[in-house]
Formats: sequence, structure tokens, C-alpha cells
Amino acid sequence: FSTLMSKRAPPPATPARPLEAAAVLEAAARVFRERGFGATSMADVARELGVSRPALYYYFPSKDAILASLVEAVTVSIAEQARSLAESPRERDPGARLHALVARHAGFIAAHASIFHVLQQSQPYLPAPLRTVNAQGKDAVLRSFEKVISAGVRRGTFRAVQPSVAALAVLGMCNGCASWFRPDGPMSADAVGELIADMAVASLALPGERAPRADLAEPLARARVALGRLNELIELIEPA
Repeated sequence: FSTLMSKRAPPPATPARPLEAAAVLEAAARVFRERGFGATSMADVARELGVSRPALYYYFPSKDAILASLVEAVTVSIAEQARSLAESPRERDPGARLHALVARHAGFIAAHASIFHVLQQSQPYLPAPLRTVNAQGKDAVLRSFEKVISAGVRRGTFRAVQPSVAALAVLGMCNGCASWFRPDGPMSADAVGELIADMAVASLALPGERAPRADLAEPLARARVALGRLNELIELIEPA
């Protein structure tokens, strides 16, 4: 997440300790989650960071600007991340592609649970343009999940489900991390992402078939193709 804000100007020399814009967003999200956006002031955010309000104002002029940055940075970035994974030419097997997509998406949400929780709870405070950006980002993520699931249904990797409904169900598992994940819990964010990805792929696998591990799905698919070609060659060389 820290790379999302990396293009901002370097911090001034005046604060007692250097800040990063990403750290400001993370701290603000924690306070927004604990106190609610409406009840939080810039002084509360500065106190959470242990800096003066002038140091905080260097980055953001108001808490509304902080919320706007959260929406723009997070919503746009996860939409682009999902699109990139859904269209990745390196992973052709729909099961492996869905696993990678869900693991990354759920893991990212778990790692930044406070931010996503705030975005879910702060919709009434978003001005119309930001509400549009947020909605467009969500739609883009949904389309990416639908695309991968549709490909799996067409290829016979997944059951004959309605892709849009299945995508919403899988996204529900991912988004739920923002409500219950805790960094000091029994599993890391990445481990939670992998677990949810395993569950998502298994839930769509054909009845009676065990969903292959994501890291083995593509090699297994290539092996099946090679075996088929070998059988064809054997039939050609065997005497009638």
C-alpha cells in the first residue's frame, strides 16, 4: 500500500519525525474506524501519528481530503490489480487464475482491514464524484471476477453457475476480511488470502472432483494435453 502514495512530494524538514503519506492514511483509517468519520478531527489523526497538526496539514488540508485519497488510491489500485490478474497471459487455467485473484484480493483487504472497513462505513460522507469513482472501482473488480469464473464455466473447470452471482459470493468472502481480520490473530493476511482462495476454487469445482492446487493446475493441464498427443501418436504407429 505504501507504493500507492509514493509519488507525493518528500516530507518537509520541520516535523519532529518524517512522515509518509501512506502512514497518514493508515493512521487516519484507524481513528475513523474507532471514532467514526463524523466524530474524528484532524487533531485526532495528528495525535494518533504523534505529530503536530501543521505537519499533518502538509499532506492533507482536511479529513475530507484524507477520505478522498483513501477512496482514490485504494479503489483504483485494487480495480487495476484485479484486471491485471484476470487478464494475465501467464496463467491460462481458470482455476489457478481465480485462486491468484482471490488470494491477492482477500490478502490485500486483510492487510489493510481498517482502510476497507472505513470505506465501507463512510459512503454517506462521500461527495458525488467520489461516490462515482468508488462505484466504478467496485464494478471493475466484479467484472474481473466474473470474467475468470465465466472462462472456467465455459472450459468445464467450474460448475455451470451464474458467473455474476458466483462472483458476488466470492467477493463477499473477500470483503468480509475488513470486518473480522486482526493482525494479532492466528493467521497472517497472506495466509487468510490463500485460505479464502482455496475455498473459492473448491466451491466452484465440478461435483466429485477435487479442485487442483493453484500452483499445480497449469502443469496438470499441460500434462493432459501432452498425454492426449502421445495417445494420438501411439494410435498412428500401432499396426492395424
